[in-house]
Amino acid sequence: MKILKIVLLSSLLLAAASVDIKAQHTVDLQVFQPLPEIDLSAFIYTNDISGLPRIMCFLINPKGDQVVLELNIEWQPANGGSFQELLSVVTNPFTARDFCNDEFGSSDISIAQSTSNQTAIEELRRSGRPTGKFRINVNIQGGGDGDSEIIEFSNPAQNFVILTPESGSSHDIGAVLASWEDIAGASSYKVKVAERSSPTQSLDDAIESGNPYVDADVGLVTVANLRTLLQREWVPGQEMVMQIEANIPGPDGGSKLFSNIVNFYLSDLTDGSVKMITLELTELLQLLDDGTGSDLLQDIIDNGVTLLGIRRSDGTPLTADEIMRLLDFLKNNTNTIIDLTVVN
Repeated sequence: MKILKIVLLSSLLLAAASVDIKAQHTVDLQVFQPLPEIDLSAFIYTNDISGLPRIMCFLINPKGDQVVLELNIEWQPANGGSFQELLSVVTNPFTARDFCNDEFGSSDISIAQSTSNQTAIEELRRSGRPTGKFRINVNIQGGGDGDSEIIEFSNPAQNFVILTPESGSSHDIGAVLASWEDIAGASSYKVKVAERSSPTQSLDDAIESGNPYVDADVGLVTVANLRTLLQREWVPGQEMVMQIEANIPGPDGGSKLFSNIVNFYLSDLTDGSVKMITLELTELLQLLDDGTGSDLLQDIIDNGVTLLGIRRSDGTPLTADEIMRLLDFLKNNTNTIIDLTVVN
């Protein structure tokens, strides 16, 4: 009788266990290595996980039950700071199995909801290629063991460097020579130049804001005169920023590499042309024997006053060659000068 009771009790316990104990699911995250060979920029060009290159897989156990998976991708900038969410995805219920990220959005692993942080995505977009750390968290909704992994993608210095103009340099508006390093495998280069509105504006913001002065594909050349690429006229006194984009052919449309960003200033004339033009102006004033312009001549002689530029009626500046031609004409036609006034 005692034996019968023990057997009966064991049977009842097993029956209860089969009813009350529910299988706990685990998910193991596997990220492909080495990461430098993977274009992580896919994170920043989509608002969901569908269609990304295969860079991670999810191993779920046990298989066969209906489960819901939660995925969260966070980013920490290379210069430090806290992690901030980039993308969050929750699936509809699906039959537990192993799958990879490029199967999101398929018939059996559909997305119930997806949210993204556009501010963080735009910050990544401005940097060209993702830098810093990415933290990927994955869980089975409603319990079970999840997994988390931090992956790091560094972009040391920049992918390639602008050689000229140097940051902070000044240039004659008539000729700003741009040159940059050649990138093996590039199919073309794109030059972008924009105005920096104030010293407090970051170079990243300046290159992305407003209507660019230059936004041109220059083919495979690595040297260009920016003036020949202008979409509209620039003027002396402006501070400009420039960045070069290299297009690299490859699968899925290839990839883009971005140079560092440099700033430079526009001046009317170079030092050499200023001296030459000032000398020509002095000779012109000496030819005016009626005293016209004598105050300006005296300022040039006594105070070292120099001519920094001449503007047309529409405000656009003359180049050094145009100024020299104008002064030469006036020297040979002094009767065309009605008056010269020095305004302090």
